[in-house]
Amino acid sequence: MKKTLLVLLTFASALALAQSGAPPSPKTPSYAMEVKISPMPGAAGQYVGEATVQDLSTGQTVFAPRVQVQAGTSGVASNDAGKGKLDYTLSVSVEGEGKQANFLLEVHDGETLLASEKAAVKLR
Repeated sequence: MKKTLLVLLTFASALALAQSGAPPSPKTPSYAMEVKISPMPGAAGQYVGEATVQDLSTGQTVFAPRVQVQAGTSGVASNDAGKGKLDYTLSVSVEGEGKQANFLLEVHDGETLLASEKAAVKLR
């Protein structure tokens, strides 16, 4: 009985050591994204696209661009972080009569797309 208990305790200790030495599994990044597109006050045919990207693991806002576009055109805001850093891009377009806007908000790690939000919204 003592040998069996000793063997089981030894196995349990070895298993605990093996598990504690294993590197932690990497967390998948997660983000909260919000986009707002609205007419620019006092400027007919002008629109403003604003976005907020929040890193949910830290609670920090990591990207908060503002893009001004005229109806019938598009605009892009990017952080252009460079090598080894995350890249954030907001693309906004407003259709000719200003009745609909489209946006694409993306988070990239190099060539890897980490998060994306895309929509077409009706404007008032």
